[in-house]
Amino acid sequence: MGSPITLSPETLVYSDFEDGTDGWRIYDLQYWDSYNQVINGAFYFQNLRNYRGRNPGYIVGGNKWHGDLSAAYGGILSYDLFLKNININPSDDVRLSGNGISIYYDIQQMVSNSWNHFDIPLMSNSGWKIWGTNNDATADELKNVLSDISDFRLMGEYGNYWYGTGQNVGYFDNITMSETINPVNEPRNILLFSSFLIGVTMIRRRKLVSIKM
Repeated sequence: MGSPITLSPETLVYSDFEDGTDGWRIYDLQYWDSYNQVINGAFYFQNLRNYRGRNPGYIVGGNKWHGDLSAAYGGILSYDLFLKNININPSDDVRLSGNGISIYYDIQQMVSNSWNHFDIPLMSNSGWKIWGTNNDATADELKNVLSDISDFRLMGEYGNYWYGTGQNVGYFDNITMSETINPVNEPRNILLFSSFLIGVTMIRRRKLVSIKM
C-alpha cells in the first residue's frame, strides 16, 4: 500500500482508552460493567453476540460522542480494530443516529488476527446509507445526524462462536472524529477518498504491538 494521503485533520473528539473505557460500553450491557474492559490501552470484547443472546455485536459511545459534532462534516471518522475471527459480514459496521435519522457505513475489507485501521469520510457520496434502506445519505441528512448525535455504534462482532470459529476476541482503539483544516471543495474531497482511504493492517501505536492474543 502506498503512502497515506495527508489531510491535516483537526481532532474534534477521540478515545484512546489510556484512562479506561472513556464511556464506551458493550451495547445492551450498560449495567454489566465487568464486561466493559480496557486491556493494554484498548477496549476489549469477546463473543459480543453471545452475551445473553441479546447484543447484535456493537459497542456504543458515551456522552462525549453525543450532541453537536457537525464540524466533522467533510472530515474523517477513524478507528483501529483487532479481530481474531471473521466469518460473517454485517453491513452496518458504523451506525450513527441523530434528529430522527440513522445512517450506516459498510466496510468492505478486513483481515483477521491483525489490526485493521479505518479512515471513513464524513461526507455525502462516500458510502453512507440511510438505515433500513440502500439509499445514499445526502449531505443534508449527514449534517442533520452530526448536528445532534444520539447514538454512536461500532460493530465488533465478525465471527460467531456457535459457528465453530472459536471465541471471537477483539480490541478497539484510537477512535477519532476529525474535521479537515483548509478543506477543499466536496467533489475534490470525494476524489481523494475514492483512492480507498480505508486501510487494513496498519499498526497505529507501539502499544498495539504489545497486545497478545
